[in-house]
Amino acid sequence: MFLSLILLFVLWITGLVTQEDEEGEEISMGGTVIPLLDDIYDCDSSDGWSNSPVLDTEQKVQGTGSLSGVVRNGNEIWMYTLPASLDITNTHLYTWFLSSVPQFLDTKADGGIRIRVMDSSGYWGEWFMGGSDTYGGGWQVLVCDTTASFGANSGTPDLSDIVTIGMNIHVPVLVANKTNTWFDAMRYGSGLQIINGTESVPASMEDFVTAEAISENRWGVVEKKAGVYLVSGKLVLGSTTSGSDVIFQDKAKVVVFNYNDNYKITDDLFELRVEGNSSGSTYVKLGDAYSVGGSLVVTDDFGLRAPSGYEFLCDMSNTNIDELKLYGFSTYRASQVLIGDSGKQLSGNIHMLGCRLSAIDRIHRNLSGTTFYGQDNQIPFATSTLYAMKIFDSYGYDYNQFQIIGGYGLSSNQSEIDAYDFRSILSSQDIEVAVSGQTWNMIDPIWGTSGSPLIDWTNSSGSVIQKTSITVTARDTDGNPIDGTVYCVDEETEDIDVLCTTSGSDGSVSGFVCTEQWYDETHHCERGPFTRRVWAYGKDPSQIPFDVSSAVVESLTLTDDTGVELTRSQAQAVSGVSVGYHTTPYSAQGKDWTWLIDCGGNSLVNVYSWLSDQYATDTSGSVVPWVETLKLERTRLLRRSGTFYTERVENHGVYLMNFTGDVDYMTADDGTLYYPPTNVDFTLTNLVIGSEIGIYTSGSMTEVYHLESSGSTATYNYDWTGDQNVYIVIHSVNYVPITISNITLGSTDQSIPISQQYDRNYKNP
Repeated sequence: MFLSLILLFVLWITGLVTQEDEEGEEISMGGTVIPLLDDIYDCDSSDGWSNSPVLDTEQKVQGTGSLSGVVRNGNEIWMYTLPASLDITNTHLYTWFLSSVPQFLDTKADGGIRIRVMDSSGYWGEWFMGGSDTYGGGWQVLVCDTTASFGANSGTPDLSDIVTIGMNIHVPVLVANKTNTWFDAMRYGSGLQIINGTESVPASMEDFVTAEAISENRWGVVEKKAGVYLVSGKLVLGSTTSGSDVIFQDKAKVVVFNYNDNYKITDDLFELRVEGNSSGSTYVKLGDAYSVGGSLVVTDDFGLRAPSGYEFLCDMSNTNIDELKLYGFSTYRASQVLIGDSGKQLSGNIHMLGCRLSAIDRIHRNLSGTTFYGQDNQIPFATSTLYAMKIFDSYGYDYNQFQIIGGYGLSSNQSEIDAYDFRSILSSQDIEVAVSGQTWNMIDPIWGTSGSPLIDWTNSSGSVIQKTSITVTARDTDGNPIDGTVYCVDEETEDIDVLCTTSGSDGSVSGFVCTEQWYDETHHCERGPFTRRVWAYGKDPSQIPFDVSSAVVESLTLTDDTGVELTRSQAQAVSGVSVGYHTTPYSAQGKDWTWLIDCGGNSLVNVYSWLSDQYATDTSGSVVPWVETLKLERTRLLRRSGTFYTERVENHGVYLMNFTGDVDYMTADDGTLYYPPTNVDFTLTNLVIGSEIGIYTSGSMTEVYHLESSGSTATYNYDWTGDQNVYIVIHSVNYVPITISNITLGSTDQSIPISQQYDRNYKNP
């Protein structure tokens, strides 16, 4: 016997214990579900009840029976006397209810279905839960927030001192004198919790449904309809209890925090929370992904949403989370999403890929950069008037990790924050300078409608620096990278380099150009216009006006110099090349020059080769190659009016003249052709007004267009760069959902008429 008890305990701890459902069939679960509810009365007997309700062992939801009675031409009150006073402040009441005459109940406004409580002083209160206009029959769980106002009351009941609780049902008309009202399993609390699970059999959403099916449970918190999990309360994954573990994994699921008109609740009922503890393990994965070429690609998503008019909290800020992987994770109407919080930095293995945290008040982030993998996450249309995302860590911000769309922007409590590839699409405030003296490095931003950052200078000082990223690869006409390519961006008005760098063997260079800077609410400076210069030994140099209003990614092809190239030994004998030093600067092209090089009809390559074998004394007295002297003087190769020269910052350097070769082509760019994208409209017509539209890419199932509530038409406008195969999902209340597959988004406008069929079997849960 003792060994059997030990075995049962081990099975419970591992979450592999089997139980029986109402039909006596064995069921198994990866996780162990724990109710965050306490029983008030199970209704398996009528002991302690006033007005003599009758025990019914046939018509029941939970346990072995329910309590029943007759209500006709008035109302009936059944009250249970508690064994001790009960504190129900700031909690939720759950009870099951059934009426066989729903059409004859009073309306909800008149209190057809009421939950009634009374304190030790005799003060009573009643919450109006439903009526003939909200309740359609069948067993229905009633959920009541005890902070809600009473519909009727005598005095002000003390909710910390409740001594009786029960039901008051109103049927104002004369109906048949037979049993027509049942109620079952009265509880109070907030929801369900799950622990345990293994890698091979993890805990999952289905475990909640399985546990609910057990007759002794039937909490009424989670039910599954048409593949959707409807949740009437809080869900907690993991536990703060020392030594408790959880492995929770689920994918391709939709969880809806459920509201119906027979509830009386506020937003604080709905929550998804991940918990952990220092001596146990907490592993949670929502959605799924696989690796392609070292990168993760979302394969299955996981969605959370609240009904219209309500929000939910998504709290993943527990510092004892060991692993949190969110793939294709989406929230809709979340009040807050906490991926860490103030004073709560997640140090576990955190993945966020392809998440869409939409219709939220705000998101908090506090992560350790060494353990975070983030890519392609969006925060669209946050409703907070403070910020969409609050950053508590020093990991920075990158559009490729989180893109803010609409609403307000970023806030950080760091002294310096880098916003790499900001690229926000905002309509109001972009950033909040929340720390005095704070510096924001805004790299490749796309600001709001004003075309410049909308900054909240909370502390009236700081620095916001706008930078443009430059990424360039230089190749020869055969496609080979050119080592030693010099790439410079100059500010023309100040005649200085703002970026000048040399490529390595891969021909690539990268850097940033500072274009604007804001110091406080009133001080601002702007730089430009800019010129881009590129040259390499043996190649024609290029100089053009340069636009740095957005990120620059270039692939340049440098052509060979057109002159006849001589070997180095031949270059030493080049006739006609002369170098002159001018103590009085030589004037040409509006500049003053220290050195004048007459090329004597030779190509620039020949002259460069010749100069490489000439020596000069630099300013320190050392003898160095002449070309090195040019480098010491910070020269740069330029062209104006078909003449090439090198130029120092002080406006006098080296001037070259009389070289051979056709210079007309030198005025061209690098030869790369850029075509503007084609703008295309894809339209759905004949829609039922209020339809929800989603367009997804085939295969990866990435959402490219979403419309919550349509008119009679819906138009997706996109830039075509190549054909894309998609499928379309259309939902509308009272109509059969539609999925249209194998649609090609091409280069021309197209329109598809839609025919939605009325769903005679539809029932709004």
